[in-house]
Amino acid sequence: MGIVSGSMNLFRLYFNENFGFNMLEMSDILEKFSFDAFYDEGKNINYGFVPFEYPEKFSFTDSSIIYGEHILFAMRYDEKKINSRYYNTELSNLKRKFLEENRKDFLSKMDLEFLKNTLTNRLLKMAVPSTSMVEIIFVPEKKEIYVSMISSKIVESLTHLFRSAFDINIYQENLVEFSKRVLDNPGKLDQVLQLNPSFN
Repeated sequence: MGIVSGSMNLFRLYFNENFGFNMLEMSDILEKFSFDAFYDEGKNINYGFVPFEYPEKFSFTDSSIIYGEHILFAMRYDEKKINSRYYNTELSNLKRKFLEENRKDFLSKMDLEFLKNTLTNRLLKMAVPSTSMVEIIFVPEKKEIYVSMISSKIVESLTHLFRSAFDINIYQENLVEFSKRVLDNPGKLDQVLQLNPSFN
């Protein structure tokens, strides 16, 4: 994977809570919140933890999360997407057929909602999901998490998983928080922000 080969950028996330699980407990929790445990064919978005060697190893019971000095695992994120042009074309065809078959001149709001839901469900069942693998380095002693990919959807999913699994709330530092952490005198930044509040 990319972390091992060093061929990717990593993004840092943080948490403030104490982490009191040993490695055996952590493996059990990761298995409980794994992709396979959460998977539901009827959902258009599925995500969950997977071993670092995934897909060669599917279960945390058959895989280690310790690699040298690091705790490594991953999150699999699957999303079924519908092409908007294809959807609009098919919806137009459905509308025309519905009007012809029911001898109507126009569609009611309820008719339109019914057609949209029918089409969406049909297309999602046929859709092949787009799969993303997010590699994770977990550093509990520093209360840091490094991830190989970041977007609003990925962060939202990771936040949900870590809160549900380990009762910790992960977050990204903004520029102000980062500056306060690395500066020798964080009070100086507050003075700058008072002079120019637009940085907040």
